[in-house]
Amino acid sequence: MNKKDLEYFEKLLFERRKQILEQLKNIEKRMRTSQQDSSSDLSLYPTHEADIATDAESREENVFIAGNRADILGRIDRALKKMSKKMYGICENCGKEIEKERLECIPYARFCVGCERERER
Repeated sequence: MNKKDLEYFEKLLFERRKQILEQLKNIEKRMRTSQQDSSSDLSLYPTHEADIATDAESREENVFIAGNRADILGRIDRALKKMSKKMYGICENCGKEIEKERLECIPYARFCVGCERERER
């Protein structure tokens, strides 16, 4: 991979990293707000079971999304480290260059398309 391509993918990785950090901040804020709202309910009437279930489902969804984003963040950080070691864009399985089209979609990809297909089987 040439220097221009590496600079492009490095910029792309940092942009994705920034987006994910922003998403994680928003999820944390939503979870904190939801928790504060549920603990500050001063109503004389008990909360309806459906509302409790909806809140629990929303919290569970936020936890799942946050976990997914944290995983992607880790992959991005690994890809950036690989860049500094001049190993970025190399399939961790077969050692061949990962297709640029794949890196366009998933700049933190660890495997080429062929090896990824094999892993999924």
